[in-house]
Amino acid sequence: MPFREARAAINAHYKDSVRIIAENPDYEDILRQVKELDPLLVIAGSEFGVPLATRLSEDLGLPGNPVSALRSMTEKDAMHEALKKNGLRYIRGMVVKDEAEAESCYRSLGTEDVVVKRVRGAGTQGVFLCHGPHYVRDLRPQGEVNDIDQKKAICWMTFFNRGDKI
Repeated sequence: MPFREARAAINAHYKDSVRIIAENPDYEDILRQVKELDPLLVIAGSEFGVPLATRLSEDLGLPGNPVSALRSMTEKDAMHEALKKNGLRYIRGMVVKDEAEAESCYRSLGTEDVVVKRVRGAGTQGVFLCHGPHYVRDLRPQGEVNDIDQKKAICWMTFFNRGDKI
C-alpha cells in the first residue's frame, strides 16, 4: 500500500482516539500542538522524522539527542567520522560530487569493488555495487538536496566488505 494511502487509512481508523498532528511546514505551529500534549518523549516514526523529532525534543526540553548531533545521526560521512573520532570501528569512504572525485575515491580505496549510496537514507534504495572503475564512471548517481545544510551531495562511496569484519 502506498504511504499516502496507508497514512489516510491509519488517520481514519484512529481519528477518535488519537490526536493526529497534520504535516505542516510551520514548525512553530507543530511545536505548539505537540506542547499542548505535554509529551514525555518525542520519537521519530522513521528516518525521515529524525530531524523533526530531534528538534522538537530539544525545544521541549525532553530527553533525546541534541540538534548539534543531527548530521552525525543522518549522514553517512558524518556518522563514520564520529565513529572514527571516538575510537570506534568505522568504514572508510568519502562523499563524491562528480566523476573526477568518484574516480579519485575509487583509487584511494584500493579495492576492485566499491559501494556507492546516497549520503542520506536507509535501506537499499540508491545503493550500487560497482566492480571496477568503469562502473563508477558510468553510474553518474543523481544528486540529492541535503535538508540539514542545503548543500548538494551526490553519493557516499566506500569499499565493499566481503566478510563480517570491518
